[in-house]
Amino acid sequence: MPIPPLVVATWDCLPAGAWPSSPWSQSLSCLLSRDPRWGQVLMSLLLGALLTFLAPIAVQRIIVPKVDARKRREERWERDVLALTELLTIEVPPLARSAQIATGVLQEVNLAVLVKDADPGRRDRLMREPAKGARASMDAYSDAIEVRGDGLADRIVRLDPTDPGLVRFENQWVLLSSMRAGLKAV
Repeated sequence: MPIPPLVVATWDCLPAGAWPSSPWSQSLSCLLSRDPRWGQVLMSLLLGALLTFLAPIAVQRIIVPKVDARKRREERWERDVLALTELLTIEVPPLARSAQIATGVLQEVNLAVLVKDADPGRRDRLMREPAKGARASMDAYSDAIEVRGDGLADRIVRLDPTDPGLVRFENQWVLLSSMRAGLKAV
């Protein structure tokens, strides 16, 4: 079996009568002066070790935070979608029904008072309580839809404003908002 060139080069670089105590005991310059290819091998090893050391650090510092941020953003989006769904399916229908009943009662009382009583002062006193109830019901409904619903819809669309499905959702929501504003004005 032939002696590898590194051992021969190392052995040749020893001073006369010296015995190596470890493979690293020789000067690097002596080894490199014998064969310049060892410099390339050594640089390749050093570069490989440096890249092996730096790659996980780069991944931890650059890629992992971006992935975590994206995951958190998607989880917030899912929570917002669920909250809007819960708002529209569980909380709003009773509020809408209550507002509908209260405004219907207000209209009935208004018609009854207009037909039976010509005195405006008495009419205002009779209408005060139904008007308060109707206003409170409409305020609760408006708060649920306009404040909470609009806020959730904005946060849902903010995930990706260019997504066609989210653009369609936003357009429908804006249409509903304009219809609500038109009904409010009447």
